[in-house]
Amino acid sequence: MSYVSDPIRCVARKEHRCTWCGEAILSGEQYFTWRSVDDGRWCQSKMHSECYSVMGEELYPDEGYIPYSNDRPEG
Repeated sequence: MSYVSDPIRCVARKEHRCTWCGEAILSGEQYFTWRSVDDGRWCQSKMHSECYSVMGEELYPDEGYIPYSNDRPEG
């Protein structure tokens, strides 16, 4: 069973790590976050806005990605 919540746009109050590129999401930066469960394990993803956009363009809904292993897009 898998579940994915709707993404929420936030402003970081502290530093986080982007699950797309692995780089820091700095305090004050906008990012997207959502929760998911796959094979009974809960996970929370956080991504820079530009990483989230690239992920949406490159992936189909049923495909996944390897966390922290992608390049951060410019801009």
